[in-house]
Amino acid sequence: ASRLEPALELARNGGFDAAMLDVNLAGDRSFPVADLLAARNIPFLFATGYGLDGIEEKYRHRPILQKPFRVGQLAAALDALAR
Repeated sequence: ASRLEPALELARNGGFDAAMLDVNLAGDRSFPVADLLAARNIPFLFATGYGLDGIEEKYRHRPILQKPFRVGQLAAALDALAR
């Protein structure tokens, strides 16, 4: 989802095993989505161009994929989530 509200709906009701969250969703931060995923024990990572400083403190232990990234980096990050 590229906007916060659809992302929240997916986080509440989506049937998926893992997620990648862009920190910026059309001007809104994706941390409310992260809250829902964490509550559902769904693993996730952040994709961001902001670096670690753009991540809320409580989520800095989560995997972060720095943008721009290559397909191989994405595959490795998603593989790490599956472990």
